[in-house]
Amino acid sequence: MRAPLALALLASGVALAQNYQPYPVAPRAAGMGGASVALGEGAGNSFYNPAALAFTSATAVELSGNVFVVDGATTHLVTGDQGQSTRLGFSIVPANLSLEVHGLKVGALELSDRWGLGVSVLAPFNYALNSLTVSQDTASLVHRSTIEQVYTIYNDLSYRFANGLGLGLAVVAVYRRFDTALESTVDLASGYQSHVDQRSEQSIGHTLALGGKWKSDFGLRAGLGMRLPLQNVFGTGEQHTRAFAFDPATGTIQKTSSDQELDVKYEQSFRFNFGLAWEVEHAWAVAVDLDVHPPYSFIALRDKKTGETLDTRFLQTTLNVAAGVEVWVKGHPVRAGFFTDRSPIADTPPGAAVAADSVPDRIDRYGGTLSLGFNRALYETEVGTVFAAGRLKPTGTNSAEAGARSVQGLQWQAMITWSSTLRY
Repeated sequence: MRAPLALALLASGVALAQNYQPYPVAPRAAGMGGASVALGEGAGNSFYNPAALAFTSATAVELSGNVFVVDGATTHLVTGDQGQSTRLGFSIVPANLSLEVHGLKVGALELSDRWGLGVSVLAPFNYALNSLTVSQDTASLVHRSTIEQVYTIYNDLSYRFANGLGLGLAVVAVYRRFDTALESTVDLASGYQSHVDQRSEQSIGHTLALGGKWKSDFGLRAGLGMRLPLQNVFGTGEQHTRAFAFDPATGTIQKTSSDQELDVKYEQSFRFNFGLAWEVEHAWAVAVDLDVHPPYSFIALRDKKTGETLDTRFLQTTLNVAAGVEVWVKGHPVRAGFFTDRSPIADTPPGAAVAADSVPDRIDRYGGTLSLGFNRALYETEVGTVFAAGRLKPTGTNSAEAGARSVQGLQWQAMITWSSTLRY
């Protein structure tokens, strides 16, 4: 039954790299490469800096989304077999829905418009992958489909001081869903084998985020955001495996099956955001952000019945940058940006507990953005495009005993983005 294991490990190479933010979210930020820590304003930018809410003074509703996504990959095996596969997929990805309120009066309590309350629902990670790998050397066929979705809710409170300083605090809740299915068949001279594996995970976590922003009268902007480590509150999952092998030499059939209930955890490290920007309102702006995640490790999967550790996730230090520029042309902002999306997935230490079908390869992506805004008295809308691409990099799965290696290749995304903001 070693060949199905080898095929499962091979297919694991095209699993999703769990990057922290594979595309920019929020109005304005989506057009400027995500450079929003110092420049962004409104509840929709709480993902980058909770203090962004302090610099608006009207009740507002924001809605944005990646309304059309084209993604693809070209991969090949590194096992002496030069079989190559390509894929092309289409999907609709939500991005952001937020509501903010300034100036509240509740009974004897009255807050000025310097106080801001906001709720923002974001999808900083929402990705689907469908791959097919064919090997002529082993007459094998491997099909895998994976969907991973992460939704984040920011409940934000902020205050703006008279000297242009704003502070923000957000209570953050995160919901993650992960579904993957793998089917493999191999027809060898020594027999026929098939393998089917399905896993589903759901988890809920929470944390706090803090932010500060300074907005000078002469154009300089500076911002700092910090999110505490995301802690798992509740997680559940299940995994089902079926394998079949026929040996023509002996005429025997071997069947195996496994059904597991999983204790699932999804956690993240500290996040530190730094931003600088210079803005001449309704004329031009430039912004640069630095995003830092320190190293982190946690037990991602346990067998609920036995308590056995099935998968330990190791995250390495990541350093990402985003840069954007904005120029107003005939009363409309034109925005462009660049961002890096380096993966935190670390090489697997020798002897570590690793689920064979859950180890993602590392994908360091690099992307660009472009958008055009249309402003009215109370209404703003923006349309744009995002393109990002990166190469798969094996992280060292424990596949040596099966003689298997990860795939290598190129993965890319092209998006059409859209956002609207209504203030009153």
